[in-house]
Amino acid sequence: MDMSIFRAYDIRGVYGQTLTDDAMEDVGRALGTFMHERGLGRKAVVGNDVRASSPALSLALRSGLKETGIVALNAGTTSFGVAVFTGMQSRCVTAYVTASHNPPEWNGVKFFRADCIGFFENDNKEIGRIAAGGAFRKDSGGERAVDMKKAYEAHLLRKFRPARRLKIALDCGNGSTALVAPGLLKALGFDVAEIFCDVDPRFPGRGPDVTEDSCRHLGEAVRKHGADLGIAFDCDGDRVAAVDEKGKFITSDLLTVAFGRAILKGGRGKIVCNIDCSMLIEGQLEPMGAEVMRIPVGDTFMMQRAKETGALLGAESSQHYVFPSYLPFDDGVVAALKLAEMVSLSDEPASSFFAGLSTLPRRIGSVQCDDGKKAEVMEAVEEAVSGLESSSIDGVRISFEDGWGLIRPSNTSPAIRLTAEGATQKAAEVIYGRISNILGTACKR
Repeated sequence: MDMSIFRAYDIRGVYGQTLTDDAMEDVGRALGTFMHERGLGRKAVVGNDVRASSPALSLALRSGLKETGIVALNAGTTSFGVAVFTGMQSRCVTAYVTASHNPPEWNGVKFFRADCIGFFENDNKEIGRIAAGGAFRKDSGGERAVDMKKAYEAHLLRKFRPARRLKIALDCGNGSTALVAPGLLKALGFDVAEIFCDVDPRFPGRGPDVTEDSCRHLGEAVRKHGADLGIAFDCDGDRVAAVDEKGKFITSDLLTVAFGRAILKGGRGKIVCNIDCSMLIEGQLEPMGAEVMRIPVGDTFMMQRAKETGALLGAESSQHYVFPSYLPFDDGVVAALKLAEMVSLSDEPASSFFAGLSTLPRRIGSVQCDDGKKAEVMEAVEEAVSGLESSSIDGVRISFEDGWGLIRPSNTSPAIRLTAEGATQKAAEVIYGRISNILGTACKR
């Protein structure tokens, strides 16, 4: 068992190298054992994305689960949203085989509780410990197929009421959302121009991730087809990106502001966003009555905090969004349908939602730091900023008059990351210099 596959938010590795069918079978045994120990029930939904290795890994996972007395509900190859919705409706754990936005040779699995909140790092590490130790519960489980795609579609179709027919350029990146998103948009009355909506585990269209660069094809398609909006998903469908009617990429911070404005509607409400989202969110939404709450990086924290506080919206800079009144987890399809509805309800084009807004200047970097030294260095950073306005919910975020700086240890590499945002480019550079000096001094201790 290669323990490197057990990560902060999921299990992930290169198929046939760090992650094999045998390893996934042990992960299934460990998950089943973990479920018994934590009282998480005796059944689990297992679904998978469209990667070439996903069916085999799903089979191995189900096999391991059944050996521990768990009944595996096989959702088959489907989208992220359908799989977690199935777990929610079945009131049980969901295991979704995917490597999200990683390249095709990667794969893994994400776990969710019955309330749709993902497993935390300590949960994934405990499953890794059980898998490595081999002390699995022995019992006889079972398996049956389950298909809640139609129920998922019906649930979402009841939630949205577009006011006018839009032409939408839709880029599914050859991934799992191709199985649901085109049909949902068409059922809501939209005219859909499909781009990379054929399922292909090689992701030949533009790769499995959604970035400003990978969305350039989407921008070109919007202009070519005269579309009102462009929408793109990552491979499994938990991330979403968009371009306006001019083909201009809309950053996650700008989308968060637009979503927040639509949901608040002049009232008050809580908005949850992670520690490295832009201060633009407070600047634009607090005057409308929003209470903006910062959380650690990670969509699991976003979903948990949104549930605890009754938030109207949760957002991450990594293009994850949760709309609890629609579904309590970060289904990118929900965010896409919400955006399409918002534009349809307005007589103005999509770009009008972002008129007068622009992404604030940033400077981002990192400093190498051994994993074993990170805690010591961050403790020194906290001491160094004791006289400044700061927050330490995930790393150390320091507030300045014209911006903020974040010093945060990486969860995935031996490095400490630096992020500075300013009202101007000069302010961002000055703040970056200040936090670099703070970190440099801390590293020398």
